[in-house]
Amino acid sequence: MQVCKNAFYIFIKTVPLQISAKPLFVPIPFITSSDSSS
Repeated sequence: MQVCKNAFYIFIKTVPLQISAKPLFVPIPFITSSDSSS
């Protein structure tokens, strides 16, 4: 669970950078898959 929490925080901080660099095409499906897994 802690690993997921850390990954989640990292993802949250990486999302804005990814969006700024390029359009978000991974975050949406990634979040969906992560949510389904959880």
